[in-house]
Amino acid sequence: MRNHLEDCVFKFENPISLLILYYYVKDLVLDEKRVIKILEKFIVSIKDKQQYELINDYWFEIAGFMFDSSDINSFENSSKSYYRKLSISTLNDLAFLFERSGYFEQAILLNKYLYEINPNKYILNICSLYERMGHFEQAYNSLPKELKLGKNQRPSDIEVRYYQRKAVWIIISQRNSTLKQEAIESLEKLEKLLFSHNEDNEPLWLWHFYNIKANLCEWEEKYDEAINFYKKCLAIPALGPFEYGATFVNMAISYRFKYILDANKNDETINKAINLGKIGLNLKESVGDRDEMPVVLHNYSLNILYKISNIFDEELCNIVLKETNEALEILEYTKSIKRLGMVLIENYIAKSLLQLDTKDVVDKLEKNISIFKESELKQMMHIYNQFIKNNKIEKLDFL
Repeated sequence: MRNHLEDCVFKFENPISLLILYYYVKDLVLDEKRVIKILEKFIVSIKDKQQYELINDYWFEIAGFMFDSSDINSFENSSKSYYRKLSISTLNDLAFLFERSGYFEQAILLNKYLYEINPNKYILNICSLYERMGHFEQAYNSLPKELKLGKNQRPSDIEVRYYQRKAVWIIISQRNSTLKQEAIESLEKLEKLLFSHNEDNEPLWLWHFYNIKANLCEWEEKYDEAINFYKKCLAIPALGPFEYGATFVNMAISYRFKYILDANKNDETINKAINLGKIGLNLKESVGDRDEMPVVLHNYSLNILYKISNIFDEELCNIVLKETNEALEILEYTKSIKRLGMVLIENYIAKSLLQLDTKDVVDKLEKNISIFKESELKQMMHIYNQFIKNNKIEKLDFL
């Protein structure tokens, strides 16, 4: 049966048959995507056969209860949830089944999870569910004062991607001041494309849009606004560890910049940066993302270094050493120089603080110093100076 799993899923129409298939293969099949296919067909078959009692009898034993997508602190616990892996169409069917089975609160949580892809549609669903529960005031208050209906057609993927790349990959990501206004105009056109129609948006479209908005806010040093846009990124359903991981890493960077600009150096802010960076690192590692891993490791290490620049912590310093060593190994393997300067200076600081031999890393720094871009050199010098000013590490003549 394992070898003919897809055939079984295609042929089986009875939800009980699919339920038996799920329990038979769930511990035998290594590819979770194949298990998800069974569950998606199981949900569709329950809806088609109107066997709503199966939700109460079996579903929650399989998947547990729906999580609260507004609670970022619970993200790690929910990151492996089946609810994050089911398709949008399946989640819509499941929300319908929750309602039919009387699980109104579960249906509300699921509609809130799906909200960002079509706010008008899902807010009406949420309103109806509150009404079904007898919460008439909540039902009324959940509705917007006016419904913002779009008049345009849903854009094509090519249109959306064009403005994504023009706004962020070419201009905002490299902080090109001369083209900044063009980036803002591209972002406005992208926003109009996404929110001037009444159909569902692709989750990835929305993720890129809010990520670009956050990046622009960071460029303008509006870090609280950037963090709010990153929270919107995390509220988008049906993405993977790659996108969610990148969001946590980026949000951690915003918290780090908030800490740097804070005259009082609030520990809570830098601790938030470290914790969010760790979640991002774990999510990236879960998918074997070697492409961006050096950048992730560098940012996590940098968050920690800003914390120990005030109060030394040997355990945290050893984490920086471990993560930067791994980043250097990956950069050497991939022959990439992306963020090499930052990784090297972070590694040098960690080794210096732990009183380890620094000759190798100093040689690499001096050898490559000419290839680092001005923006990277500026960032390198900022963290380096945090430790030089109090003679915590030895000064390098070439910096």
